[in-house]
Amino acid sequence: MLPHLERDITDLVCNARPLLDVFLAIKGELNQDLIVVLTPVAFIEGQAPKVIQAKQRLADREVQSTLVVREESTKYEMLCLKELINGSKNALSESQEKINSLKIE
Repeated sequence: MLPHLERDITDLVCNARPLLDVFLAIKGELNQDLIVVLTPVAFIEGQAPKVIQAKQRLADREVQSTLVVREESTKYEMLCLKELINGSKNALSESQEKINSLKIE
């Protein structure tokens, strides 16, 4: 924050006259205790974009993980259905064979 107060304020603030006036009023008047407090606050605020990006990456990973689990579950269900269909086809064939053998007798 201190480096920003030492820069030319007009470079930092455009079309915001009231805010510019506030900066000009406090420029050079901050005591050391206030600077000590504001420095970590400015650092923390500067980390906000990184935190937001990290949260988004975590959310994306969670979604990806959920999709992978859902995909595996769907594959398993498809295999089970395929086995059920094949079993039904086999049972139908066996039933048709029995019917045909009964017709022959």
